[in-house]
Amino acid sequence: MKNAPTQAALDAELTLSDGTPVRLALPGPSAPKRRALWPWVVAAMLAGYGGWFSQQPWLFVDGPNLVADTPSGLDQVLCQRMIQDLQPSLDATSGWLPALDDVRRKSRCLNDRLSIETLTAQALIFAGLPVERLHLDAIQTADGWQLQSRLGSLTRSQALEPGEALQLIEPLRQVSLDVLDPLIAAQRHLLRAEPQLALAALATREGAAAELTRARALFELGQLDEAWVLYERHAAVSALAQLGLANIAWHNQQPQLAQQLLLDAQQAEPGLRIELALRMGQWQWAADWLAQQPHDQWLSLRAWLYHERGQFERVIQSYAQLPSSQLTDVDRLRWAQAFAATGQYPRASQLLADLPADMAAYELAKLEFHRGELEAAFAQLEALNTHRSRQTLIPWLIWDDQLARAEVHLNQLPPSDARQALSSQWYLAKQQFASAQQAAQNIQAPVLRHWHLALVAEAQDDIAQMRTHFEALSQWDSDRANWLGAQLNLRGGHDQAAAESLKNIGAASDILLYQAQLQYPDTQGLLSPGQRRLFRLAQARVQHHMRLGEYPAAAEHAAQYLQTRDNDPRMAQWLALSYQAMGLQQAALDAYRQAYTGGEMTLALAQQAAQLAEQLHRPGQIIEFLEPYASDLAGEDLNRLLSAWVAQGEYDTAEQWIRTALVKSPNHPTLFVRWGQLLEGMGDLTGALSKYRQAVQLAPNAPEPRLYLASALSARGELNRATEQAQQAMQQPLNAKLAMLAADVFELAGMTVQAAQALDRLPASARTDELKLRLGRLQVDQGLNHSADQTFASVMNEQIQDAGLWRSWGDALAALGQTNEALEKYKTAVRLTRQTSQNQTR
Repeated sequence: MKNAPTQAALDAELTLSDGTPVRLALPGPSAPKRRALWPWVVAAMLAGYGGWFSQQPWLFVDGPNLVADTPSGLDQVLCQRMIQDLQPSLDATSGWLPALDDVRRKSRCLNDRLSIETLTAQALIFAGLPVERLHLDAIQTADGWQLQSRLGSLTRSQALEPGEALQLIEPLRQVSLDVLDPLIAAQRHLLRAEPQLALAALATREGAAAELTRARALFELGQLDEAWVLYERHAAVSALAQLGLANIAWHNQQPQLAQQLLLDAQQAEPGLRIELALRMGQWQWAADWLAQQPHDQWLSLRAWLYHERGQFERVIQSYAQLPSSQLTDVDRLRWAQAFAATGQYPRASQLLADLPADMAAYELAKLEFHRGELEAAFAQLEALNTHRSRQTLIPWLIWDDQLARAEVHLNQLPPSDARQALSSQWYLAKQQFASAQQAAQNIQAPVLRHWHLALVAEAQDDIAQMRTHFEALSQWDSDRANWLGAQLNLRGGHDQAAAESLKNIGAASDILLYQAQLQYPDTQGLLSPGQRRLFRLAQARVQHHMRLGEYPAAAEHAAQYLQTRDNDPRMAQWLALSYQAMGLQQAALDAYRQAYTGGEMTLALAQQAAQLAEQLHRPGQIIEFLEPYASDLAGEDLNRLLSAWVAQGEYDTAEQWIRTALVKSPNHPTLFVRWGQLLEGMGDLTGALSKYRQAVQLAPNAPEPRLYLASALSARGELNRATEQAQQAMQQPLNAKLAMLAADVFELAGMTVQAAQALDRLPASARTDELKLRLGRLQVDQGLNHSADQTFASVMNEQIQDAGLWRSWGDALAALGQTNEALEKYKTAVRLTRQTSQNQTR
């Protein structure tokens, strides 16, 4: 039987000290006793708890140790409040950052009320065993708070402004998370736009999430090649890495590769995929992918798509469904732009006021511009005094033809592609094409370089270069390529194709101003009031009507523009040209004078105005227009000014100007010719002959000095010598004025054949109406009646009040046997003669 006692005894013999033997009989072993089980149970429970405890992600928080004058027990309150949310989460999110690793921890405060976990941790700490413990210190100084978080050998610090102790809860959580896992710290730095700090935080962190985070930091620092290597390492298993590669390819101006990578990343987060499609300008892809999502999702991305398509009412509706807390600064900006585009400027202002102060000031200035308050917008941008504000202001000033003001701000920009691009625009506005091209060639960015070179080629009408830049831009920038394609189509006469190209330009594109210049009605409505007021757009509209021969419409648009900018000389010039085309010469002259009072009249404009003033016999206004440019004048313009001075009796002024000019150019034959004209006009024929002879000596082969000498000799009755000089001059090509002068000399000498030859040798394009009338009369005198009839028919009209010309035409027709037609011309001659007699009688 188990555990039964043994019956056999154990015998032993002993001998006492006196020698007496003793025999002992000892009993056998007794039955074993029953042992208690509870110690084993306790030991097993403790061992199980120890095993469970050691496997838990415990984080014991020691602190925060407040070095400050605070109520007792506040450290416990802070710790408890802080660890309730001590999870690996961030203040914001970004689809470009991978999900955080599973680092969720069970947090306990060591200085809080006792619990079995904290007792165990304290016991282990007392025994010297390792326990993961987070030390927190919060030190109050005169300058604020200094927070410190320590976990093993890692330490993170953060300085705070002065404040109440309870305000430390969130900063303590953040500094604790940063020391718990460098990945959390790195992503937090990236969300704060601190990529360099993010890289530093990841120095010891490994794993896929860390490498994808590191790749994003490198991308934001512009180290695209290094970011590419990291993304490529994970592209086979990570859709985020595929999108990262697509983003880098797009920034490296590899659009085809970028688009293919984007299409391949089918497992990527839909919102991030749609965002990248929008950045690439792939509106249809974005629309298709959004259509696969519930309508109430991705409202911000939907608003972005509507904004790019110019569907501003839908932009407003989409943003209105989003809580204010979910709106980013970019969302508020797009929403404000949509309100501005629909004319709701107060609503736009309210949204812009919620942006950061510097951003709000900049955007509010732009809003003033778009609502039509140009000068107020210019002043606000100037007051901001930043590179960004100047880069916005300068092109507006250039478009508004305020080139001197634009130059001041241009000189304040640092060397950059932006400065080179704006310089090219500025030179182009001044029509300094070589300088504009050089500035454009200095641009490093290929897209920007090709665009500005294309603008220079367009201004010079260089079709071949326009095509070259179009092919380059079509790979990178669809909006600019479509504008350039429209220009090429217009030059080829393909208006419909040009219109189709324009339809492909995004409604939110900065090419709108260039687009509107092409004068399609549907492009004008896309512009804000401020954009529609820009001078070059108004000029393009006037030029468009002028090209079509719609002179009243051109005059109307020019006049409307001048109502708001009444000192704009160039627009006044266009108004004058449109009036001239309509035959309203006096109104045209008034417009020229308005341009002159603008203070920026160019020589070309002054020459046009003076020519019209000469036609209207206004010598005083000829002087007004040309006198400021007297040193730059030559030929007909100088003649006009000298004649006007003589007509106004300002002989001393004219002669003084010529004497001054001769000091600078003593051997200039034209100046002696003009001096001779002046003396001849003053009645000093002898002095005039002397000056003409000096001119002939200086330029013996030039026709002008000889013909003026011949004319002066004719006036003095020396006809033979006059015709000799005229015949020598006829050996050289003549312009219309000199041909008329030669005809005068020959006709006065009775040499009508030579007079007609002088006029007839001019090409048709150089024959003025006055010259044709003179030629027709000479042809009648020679009996060339058929030629005379053709000449008169090409130029005669009801405006010609010379009875002699009508009579000469009648003579030619009568000689040709066209009696009835001749009778009509004679009747007109008789009527004009009677009118002249009646006027003289009165």
